[in-house]
Amino acid sequence: MTARQEFEVMINLMDDEDLYYALELVKDNFALRRRIISWDDIPEVEPDEDDLAYFERKRRNPSDYEPYITHDELMKKLGLED
Repeated sequence: MTARQEFEVMINLMDDEDLYYALELVKDNFALRRRIISWDDIPEVEPDEDDLAYFERKRRNPSDYEPYITHDELMKKLGLED
């Protein structure tokens, strides 16, 4: 079976919501493959007032921005532990 045939079978089995997400994934992936993205493509912006206020709060109270639960504790709490 060719890739085109596999794709046709796949889309015929999907509902509209799944097709929407699959189409977005294909479009995003296609765009990324056609263009090499580098750090130079990302515009540099100045921090706004909210950014500056956040950094000041974090500088003054760094403990307020530390995690209060470990990854393992979170996984256990969510029932996702192995």
